[in-house]
Amino acid sequence: MSTYTSRALPTETDVLAAVCLLLVHVPGHRPTAADVAAFFGYRERGFRKLWKNATREPLKSLIPFACGLRAAWLVNVEHEKGLSAAIAAGQTNPSNVNRQLKRRLGITLRDCRDRLPQGFDWNRLRVACIDLETRRHRAEAPHG
Repeated sequence: MSTYTSRALPTETDVLAAVCLLLVHVPGHRPTAADVAAFFGYRERGFRKLWKNATREPLKSLIPFACGLRAAWLVNVEHEKGLSAAIAAGQTNPSNVNRQLKRRLGITLRDCRDRLPQGFDWNRLRVACIDLETRRHRAEAPHG
């Protein structure tokens, strides 16, 4: 199950978007090169340089940006009510999010979804997040 229709490597922006999405959807887990490579349907080998370039800044500083992508994901899944719910829940402030998006990707919240990689599979994101969450719980479980 490939995220892309072609086998071209994702861009640094794609990787950054995936990192942010995984950061938000799997709280407390810092995505690794292997996680993101698997997310895009690649093996980690050959993906390392792209990963290194895309994640030069500390992942922690991406969290406000990730909140914007979370809101965009909600818009995609639940349309406008998703964004309203995210804002109402205090998850995000639209002007701050738009500022972050503009600075980091040169886009606004409204067109964030449309500018994600062509063929981006939102269901695959959900599956990847559930998988990561499951692995994290297994790793944290006391071994008896």
